[in-house]
Amino acid sequence: AGRFRLRRLLRGGTAIESAALRPGPATVRLPSLSVTLGERGNVPAGSVTILEGPVTGVARALQPLAASGGLDPEAPENVRRRVLASWRTGGRAVTAADFRRLVPALDPEVARVEAAADPRAPWLVTVCVVADGQPGPGRLAPARLRWIEERLQEKAPLGTVVEVVEPRYVPVEVIVRCDEGVPPPPEGQRRRLEEELRGYLHPVRGGRDGAGFPHGTWLTSDEAAAIMARALAGERPAAGLGGSSWRPSRIEVRGPTPDAEAPRGSPLVIPLLERLSFEDLGR
Repeated sequence: AGRFRLRRLLRGGTAIESAALRPGPATVRLPSLSVTLGERGNVPAGSVTILEGPVTGVARALQPLAASGGLDPEAPENVRRRVLASWRTGGRAVTAADFRRLVPALDPEVARVEAAADPRAPWLVTVCVVADGQPGPGRLAPARLRWIEERLQEKAPLGTVVEVVEPRYVPVEVIVRCDEGVPPPPEGQRRRLEEELRGYLHPVRGGRDGAGFPHGTWLTSDEAAAIMARALAGERPAAGLGGSSWRPSRIEVRGPTPDAEAPRGSPLVIPLLERLSFEDLGR
């Protein structure tokens, strides 16, 4: 008694039924599939807050989960290259390029693929799959990873073992030191500098080219200083940092390096910014 259920109507729409009439508002979850214009529809949770038109009895709309799965139309030349590659390999997964081509076709949620053979065991191929996330890295369920692994194993040559994993995220702290007596930047500017660093480290949209944090590299003090210098110099005017007179004196990146962990693991290792702190050189 007092519980609600949904019933689809033959003429279209959905009816809300309850075992007993209850006064006052009610919260109803309506799962739905929406077709949008490509990647522009992949919006983070909380973006959809209005209805296309008024609906009797509905006060507001909430979006608790991120919308995903939308893909932009593929260029004809890309389709041609993909079909030719499929014909040449017979749909098999042999090279790293084959894995980069096959995995997104199996799961459109995968935005980036890195594959590498273990130098100590060349028969073992580790495939790293990266899901896009807002604002940070996305994650895939273990069952989903195993399903992709099974499908790739079917396409791999005899004797090859395929292991599907996610990136290895290593937390780091970036410490910015200023000359003695020089105050740190305002709070708003500090937050924007942190956003710049986090954006650069994003596994899908990071890096200087916007194609993800580069494979096989690591965040160094010089690179962190260069990211902040470009922002402060106005190379990224959208961040609102151009023309700032404040400059750091020294930047240090603290945290374990990829070599500090077991050598076997994901072929893609991403530094994850845990904290950005500002200190006085006199301390």
